[in-house]
Amino acid sequence: MSKVAIGEDNKDYYDLAEEKLANATNHQYAKLVNSGNAAILSTMNSIDGAILIPDQGAWNGFKQIANFLNKDLITVKTNQGLIDLNNLNESVISSSDDSIIDLNDENNKSALFLTSFAAYTAEQDLKAICDYVTRAMDNQPKPLTRELFDSFLNGSDVAMNCDTIRQHKPNAESYKRFLPAVTWQSFFEGKLRNDANAHPTGFYCLDVDTHHEEEFKRRVKHEGIAEAYKWAEAEAVERAHRWAGMQREEDAGVWKGGYLGIVAIHVSPSGTGVHVVACWDGGYKTIAENQARLASVLKTSYDEVCKDWARIFFLAPRKDWTYLDYDSIFNEE
Repeated sequence: MSKVAIGEDNKDYYDLAEEKLANATNHQYAKLVNSGNAAILSTMNSIDGAILIPDQGAWNGFKQIANFLNKDLITVKTNQGLIDLNNLNESVISSSDDSIIDLNDENNKSALFLTSFAAYTAEQDLKAICDYVTRAMDNQPKPLTRELFDSFLNGSDVAMNCDTIRQHKPNAESYKRFLPAVTWQSFFEGKLRNDANAHPTGFYCLDVDTHHEEEFKRRVKHEGIAEAYKWAEAEAVERAHRWAGMQREEDAGVWKGGYLGIVAIHVSPSGTGVHVVACWDGGYKTIAENQARLASVLKTSYDEVCKDWARIFFLAPRKDWTYLDYDSIFNEE
């Protein structure tokens, strides 16, 4: 560095260091600043939405700088400084309900600030946190790859939200919007998800809701809501397994009923329904016609509203899937 001091070395070591830092972290850009607080200030200033911070074990500058910039500040309860995904999820949902966080506004993104080691001693599970935040904040439609699909089915946040939904509390349905969702019947080539931009995939989904059936209403009246939900959940699981068995018979060439063409079956996030994904039957022209045909073969009621091309279907954790034909879904044959 002595040559730099006497003017004999004209290299820009700032640029060189930033380039090496970007390469080492696999980022497109990196910027060196004079202090940690300077980094926090510049980063927070670029965030239009709310700032989430741990309630302990992080830098005090997180709170001070957020207040200085007049940011909405959300404190997330932790386990002695370690981010707990349940508490993080509760903070995001309650803040969304209060309109502090808007997950659908691309120009008003919120951000979670934390240190990789709480209080310099306890390591955060950064991968699990990043997986959760990515899914919670990313509403842009994207192609469904097997890798992405598996990450959804194996995601701890997916299981966590479904467990909450299945408590059937008054606000339980609000947790659905934090689940990953698929438009089985359409893809959109990166465009806005609507019927006009939809391209058929060759699949459709039958959405069965046992808690909309007359038997559920009868049980509510005579046995109470808690017992009615127990019946609906047990009925959904039984149907999911029974229909999976029917499809396996068709796969084996021994099925004697009408054409099924099912590629996936899972208990719905509510726990009281079943989603059945099937191949389009060429003899039927619309989603509604295909749904009605399959429902008659399965001898079940279904939600007749779910027939538009842009309709999304929320996913459930892997344990709830009774049939899954990867080869057909992802053309792996």
